[in-house]
Amino acid sequence: MAERHELPTVVFVAGASRSGSTVLDIALGSNPDFVSVGELRRLQGYARRDHELSGARSTTSELRCTCGAWVDECPLWLSVEREAGLSFRETPFKSSGTVACRRAVQAAYLIAGPRAAYAAAVSTRCGKRELAVARNCFRVYDAIGAVTGSRYIVDSSKSIYHYALLRSHDARRVRLILLARDGRAVTHSMIRGDRATHWPAGTPPATQAARDWARQTRSMRLLSRRTPSSEKVTLRYEELCSDPAREFERIARMLGAPSLEPQLAPDVRHNIGGSPSRLERHTEIRLDERWRDDLSESDLAMFERAAGATNRRMGYC
Repeated sequence: MAERHELPTVVFVAGASRSGSTVLDIALGSNPDFVSVGELRRLQGYARRDHELSGARSTTSELRCTCGAWVDECPLWLSVEREAGLSFRETPFKSSGTVACRRAVQAAYLIAGPRAAYAAAVSTRCGKRELAVARNCFRVYDAIGAVTGSRYIVDSSKSIYHYALLRSHDARRVRLILLARDGRAVTHSMIRGDRATHWPAGTPPATQAARDWARQTRSMRLLSRRTPSSEKVTLRYEELCSDPAREFERIARMLGAPSLEPQLAPDVRHNIGGSPSRLERHTEIRLDERWRDDLSESDLAMFERAAGATNRRMGYC
């Protein structure tokens, strides 16, 4: 076991799918005192090798740790499981609350902050289960810190609601990175190749992807307002790729950490969830703007109808 530090700080990356959270997660985790774990809320699904429980869109992808092992055979995750004293197969790490329950927790969080959300949640059986998810996550964060000796745990679970649950449990130990990307790029990525077949039949996949991006983005903007400016930083994917050193310096200032290097170290990684790019061993942060060439005029017109107003509010023209 590594030398113990004080309880680790959770660096939570929130954003829409396909916004660059995986590469940001891995690059942060390549720095000393940081460890990258991917999307921790998917841990139970990975431990069970259950695509539906993990939330994976593709049922053909193997639910393996980035090191190549199954989570229940990975040396790191086995050590963390023993340290946490939890069965990853039996312990929930993501919300299973009803729509009404989630809305009640979100409303309390938005109106009065984390303490009010906690008070509202503990008053109902469903709310208590939601808070138990956050408690379970913190047990794993602490175990990761104990096993690796890291002071910062990077969790790119993306869901801003999940982040609100974590803050409701212990706001002092969570910091937020809001990661934005042009909605047209996200839409293009979500329907590229066989991903178009993962959407329900009926409405065109591009329309569904654009609406999904807009919904996630609006929720992110709304719920993040309750986080003090000193405890969060907003990044744009495009700026992260064009000047990663500058954006990493902004993260370091927010965390009060030493200078951070935007590197993708070739070390063995232990991420779960996230983009398939986590398995490709990239060594540099690269800008992907294929949407500019691939989306047709009709595609762009469709996006404008579905999500154009939200995209402009995010500063994209």
